[in-house]
Formats: sequence, C-alpha cells, structure tokens
Amino acid sequence: MPTRVRLLRVSPDGLHLITIPNHSGNAAPPLLWDLEYYRLVAQLKGHTGYVLSARFTGSGIVTVGDDGAARRWDLDTGRLLQTYHSTSHFLTDAVTDLDGTMLIATGSNGLLWFWELPTGRPLWKLQAHRARALGIHFEGSTLVTRGSTGEVSRWGLPDPEKVIDATQAK
Repeated sequence: MPTRVRLLRVSPDGLHLITIPNHSGNAAPPLLWDLEYYRLVAQLKGHTGYVLSARFTGSGIVTVGDDGAARRWDLDTGRLLQTYHSTSHFLTDAVTDLDGTMLIATGSNGLLWFWELPTGRPLWKLQAHRARALGIHFEGSTLVTRGSTGEVSRWGLPDPEKVIDATQAK
C-alpha cells in the first residue's frame, strides 16, 4: 500500500477491496484493488477533499466525502459513472436501496438525501437527526440511520418507483 489506510472494505464476492487513505496530510483518493490478481485496478479520483466512506453496492461502488457529493463508480474499471450533489458540507455514508433505483446518503446537517440512481436526479430530503448523521444501512427493507449524538432511527420507505413517478410528475 502506498499510504496508511483508515478504512477498507472487501466486496461481497471477496474479489475486490477498497482502501481509503488515512486523513493525515494531503487528501488522497480511495484505491480499488483486485484481490484475485493482487493488483491495483484504479484510483477513484473525483472528490475534492477527503473521502469519508466507500461501499460496494449492487451497481458498483459508492463513495462520499467532505465535498458534499456522493459518487458511483464501475466495479471492474473504477471509472466514475455518476455524481450526486447535496448542499451538506459533507456526506458521511451512502447506500443504494434494495431495488437499486435510489441512492441514499447521510449528511453533516442530519439530512438524508435521496437521488434516482441512474440519473442522479434529486428526489427528496428528510431531516433524520438533529446533528450530523454518521451511518446508514438496510436491515431487510427498513433503513437504519445513526446520528452523532448516539440516536438510532428506523425508517420505512415508500416504494421507490412510486416516489420517482410522483417527483417526475411535478
């Protein structure tokens, strides 16, 4: 590894690894590794500033950072596929819904951000926590978030297709 690593995630199939460098010194991009051939696939360059989280999703890789954006990357090449913009100072974590139709991210201001996955079109925002939200994941069809003051919230989400259809009608 070219630098100390702050976070690493292995893909569900065990064939890829993402490493996020330590936050000491200059911001460096996450690295995508091929574990089958023990080689670096790509640097996930695109965020301005530090990357705070990276996850493997059904549609590739999602990263979030202190530039207030989420980015989706191709799993095989590390190519940037889509950028999702928020007005949060930074985003701390992101997931895709179970159907792979929405990207959901947590932010510095306690908001949950929802975007249409393929287009990057904003769908809605939800004030989930009073302070910044730190983590997000799905437990079955329930979305679970964790705030910086220790609270944990569960959210039942509407059908993503109905939400997307309703927001397109406006």
